[in-house]
Amino acid sequence: MLPWKTIIQVQKDCDTPVYLQIANSVIQEMRKGRVGPGIKLPGTRQMAEILEVHRKTIVRAYEELDAQGWISMHPSKGTFTSKELPEINARRFSTIQKQNAFPKETGYTVKVNTGIRTPVLPMRHIMGFHDGPDMRLIPSDELGRAYKSVLSRHTYLKYMSYVETYGVQRFRNILSDYLNGSRGLQTTYENILITRGSQMAMYLLTRVLFSKGDTTWLNEKQRKYIFDRAYSLMANQINDQAAPLELVDTAGKNVSLYNIKAPLTFIVFWDPHCSHCQLQVPRLDSFYEAKWKNEGVKILAVCVNDYVVDDWKKFIVEHKLNGWYHAYETKEKQTQLAASNQADYRQLYDISQTPTYYLLDDKKRIVAKGLSLDQFDGLIETKQKSVSSTQ
Repeated sequence: MLPWKTIIQVQKDCDTPVYLQIANSVIQEMRKGRVGPGIKLPGTRQMAEILEVHRKTIVRAYEELDAQGWISMHPSKGTFTSKELPEINARRFSTIQKQNAFPKETGYTVKVNTGIRTPVLPMRHIMGFHDGPDMRLIPSDELGRAYKSVLSRHTYLKYMSYVETYGVQRFRNILSDYLNGSRGLQTTYENILITRGSQMAMYLLTRVLFSKGDTTWLNEKQRKYIFDRAYSLMANQINDQAAPLELVDTAGKNVSLYNIKAPLTFIVFWDPHCSHCQLQVPRLDSFYEAKWKNEGVKILAVCVNDYVVDDWKKFIVEHKLNGWYHAYETKEKQTQLAASNQADYRQLYDISQTPTYYLLDDKKRIVAKGLSLDQFDGLIETKQKSVSSTQ
């Protein structure tokens, strides 16, 4: 349903009768194209509740619109906007139909990132999860096994390419129709860009729209949240160098990420009091003991809750998490970073939930993040096969 309370502005202290204000508002929105043809209007009782006016006022407004030809009433079906706008001004005899269109230029500055490579045509044209839901909401274990099956055969790797840069056109058409019908917008599929997750959407919005002097409509709290969130996303993009981690282990000795020498380094940020971590961390150890350890993978497990250090140490011993690098950040280090106005690892690695996973290569560049353990297992296996085939 369209946001009628926002679309129709009623001023009860105005000289113009309320029913005419309502009728005129609908007419203006139809002229602008925000209320499209053939849209069903709410019933008189429902519209009266939305606008907080008497039902008879809505009845008068609908009668006025019907008399002018802007709407049509169908018994037992409802009230609909007219499929063709009434003739108000003389029309030229022309075969060219005027189309509603967006301006050729935006009203704001769009920054061009010259470091982004030119997109290539996709090797397939099928709908996939590239345009789809939050990865945390999909059956990750089943997908992990499916991806592993595909990745294990080199001839199938071509099917792992991304779809069109802007998203599948069919999906964009459906989304455009939905926005036009429910939000009163005027869009086509060409105005829709599908990002591969909400994080990328936030990142692009910040880079394109939010610049110095362009954020006067945000209060300080909103501005801080958006910029902090964007900073967290920008700090850990795929192929970027991972942020340094200077921590201490269970014995109080220093642990540095860049001192860990391995072809692949797996980082897990977890909390021993997190119920999901209690299930997934032992599962991670099963992968490590079964295959990863023999392939030279090193695990750096970072405890994000420094208030439960004793429980953290107890969990490590009870579940025999041997061969890992276990570490955490002391309160003194946190205080030092805060005093010098430096970002800590929670922001640099975007730790908004636990467990959070990262996979780094031998140069500590980010290879993957946010996948399930099964997906990481398939990716590690594929990388090891790729290395073996080149030797």
